[in-house]
Amino acid sequence: MPIILGKVHATWCGYCQQLAPEWSKLKKILKNIQFVDIEEKQINKKQQFETKHAKSLNLINGNPQLEVNGYPTIFKIHPNRKIEYYTGPRTAQAIKHWVLPRNKSIRKKKVFNNKNKTYRRL
Repeated sequence: MPIILGKVHATWCGYCQQLAPEWSKLKKILKNIQFVDIEEKQINKKQQFETKHAKSLNLINGNPQLEVNGYPTIFKIHPNRKIEYYTGPRTAQAIKHWVLPRNKSIRKKKVFNNKNKTYRRL
């Protein structure tokens, strides 16, 4: 299962309205990520929510369970089905870096030779 990126929003929420253009940019940047957009009115109708989003969120017996304490709620579901919530800046670039963090172990060491000394820098 690939990473799923989602947002729970309300049409009346000012922060959600500010996030909308950034969310559209993010969808264009992260074309290989599955996105799920959930409106607040769907949360109030639990049966309708589970039926509509069960396939996209891979819900089995109600797991994983989203916790919505405010709007917008941005989350990602990892391949191991762990849900992680985003609390940083609401820009496309910031969310992109959260979804696809740079792996520090991949960085190559640079070796500099200066006469008889060798220096390594990460």
